[in-house]
Amino acid sequence: MSFTSHQDPATNQPTDPAEILREIAAGQVEPGRLAELSDLTRSQVSVFAQHWQTLPDELKRDTVLILVEMANENVALDFSRLFRLMMKEEDETVRARAIQGLWEDDSTAFLADLVELAHNDQSAAVQQAVAERLGRYSFDAETEALDSESASLTRNALFHLMDHGANWMVRRRALESASFLTGEPRVRQAILDAYESDFELEQAGAIVAMGHQLSPEWLPIVLRELENEDPDIRCEAARAAGEFEDPSAIDQLSAMIEDEDDEVRSVAILSIGRIGGKAAIDTLVYLETQVSDEHRKELIKEAIEEATFLREPTGLEDQ
Repeated sequence: MSFTSHQDPATNQPTDPAEILREIAAGQVEPGRLAELSDLTRSQVSVFAQHWQTLPDELKRDTVLILVEMANENVALDFSRLFRLMMKEEDETVRARAIQGLWEDDSTAFLADLVELAHNDQSAAVQQAVAERLGRYSFDAETEALDSESASLTRNALFHLMDHGANWMVRRRALESASFLTGEPRVRQAILDAYESDFELEQAGAIVAMGHQLSPEWLPIVLRELENEDPDIRCEAARAAGEFEDPSAIDQLSAMIEDEDDEVRSVAILSIGRIGGKAAIDTLVYLETQVSDEHRKELIKEAIEEATFLREPTGLEDQ
């Protein structure tokens, strides 16, 4: 879908947010009508805010979820001003989903909002959304794309959530995001602690963090966990193996395309493509001849494209 900025494409008239919200309240909103809420002016957002407050929480949750999905599917749609408004909602689900909708925002203003929520919002759903979203800033801090003050704010917010998160999932997501900070000793120790936990989902989070850190000390663990009995751990190990881009993982990953778990099969295929190079391409071409279902064939084609793109420009064969 493509629309002229904040105008009704059918009439070329300025969008009336109040009318759209009345349609939502009546359950009569047409497919695509919500797209007209993209790129609203400040005055239109003000009108939206007045009428938005009249909707029941359930409708607000459904609406923000649809807007997030639309924005993910079509980058031309911009609901950022609405998502910022929704971040102040009383309903925690609306707040959390609004944060997810701002996946493109890497501004210092948004970082300040996330940091404030990390320290002061007690909702587990919001804390988890914040922890996940801070991963981008954590990565930027590690690559020195973030100024020192912003990097410090990011680090402190993630450490706070690692220590005081409302539940284990918040703490896991905070660790996964903090794991980009390779120079932090406490992050390394937290990864080890999570890996040595008796809780499989915490172990899976540790594997995710290892894939973010890409420290050579983690690779043997990742390769070993490709054969773990737990499908969540196998899946994250397969994903992490792709992040390491180490050809030594290709044979194990190729065997995993017959795994009993569908997600494990899919991730294994894509991770071979992520590794790239001639060995990966040859393996994928062979695997394409061995599978019959269309889903895996499509994934293999996608992986071959990525492996080809990542191949060294010299064309030299992998040793």
